[in-house]
Amino acid sequence: DMSSTAKYFQIKVPAGVTAGTQLQVRSPNGVDLVFSVPPNCPPGSLLRVPMPASPAPTPVNPAQAADPATGPANAQANATPPPAQSSQEGPPSLPASNPPGGVPATASTADSKDKEQVVAYTAKALSTLHTTLTKKKDELKDEWSKLDGEIDELKTKLEALNKKRQEKKEEYENIVNELPKLEEMSKKFSGMFASLDDRIK
Repeated sequence: DMSSTAKYFQIKVPAGVTAGTQLQVRSPNGVDLVFSVPPNCPPGSLLRVPMPASPAPTPVNPAQAADPATGPANAQANATPPPAQSSQEGPPSLPASNPPGGVPATASTADSKDKEQVVAYTAKALSTLHTTLTKKKDELKDEWSKLDGEIDELKTKLEALNKKRQEKKEEYENIVNELPKLEEMSKKFSGMFASLDDRIK
């Protein structure tokens, strides 16, 4: 989005563009410019760009005019844009443009540092997680061993209780079996005592 003035033309920063992103625009007089978006220029803001000088026509012979590789059109396309100038009024002016296709050194360095920080943080997090899980594994193993020991003790106690229960059961069954015999003997002695009483009388 461009509007032309006498010495400058304005462009609107496209959506999704951040500081350091390279933009390529064509000035109203047909000169291609490549520059990095300066800081504090969010999408939608206006930038004031110095109007580059129109390329001077290059004298060519008929052979050069017929050759698209060396003709005037190619010379205009390869024209070097003038450096951007700063201004104290209006939208922020652009700094000197980077070479076409180039990447600002500051942006590249920042990206490299960010990647190093991410890698270092990830490695530290993984190391901490590994240490925590290893410690937890050892604790669970110790608890497991203790529970196995308690289970063995309970099994021993259960076997002793079952043995004692069996003994009490056998004792109970013996008493149950002996009671009818004692009752029968009690009846016989009662009869014998009754007979003695009758004789005594």
